[in-house]
Amino acid sequence: MDTRKPTFGYVYLLARGVISWKSVKQSIIAASTIEAEFVACFEATIAKLYFRTWSSQQYFQAAENFLW
Repeated sequence: MDTRKPTFGYVYLLARGVISWKSVKQSIIAASTIEAEFVACFEATIAKLYFRTWSSQQYFQAAENFLW
């Protein structure tokens, strides 16, 4: 069991409700705390961009259905 892999997590809220969360061990062994924090920030940013894209598509689809 490799305990050098740090655990990271994030929680995204919308209107005070949790819409997405994740808590896992990082897939790489970081050489420093700064590197581990950078990797965690990168992972959370990817999730945020994915959710933003998905929610934009849902909004425009709903608006299109409403208008037509």
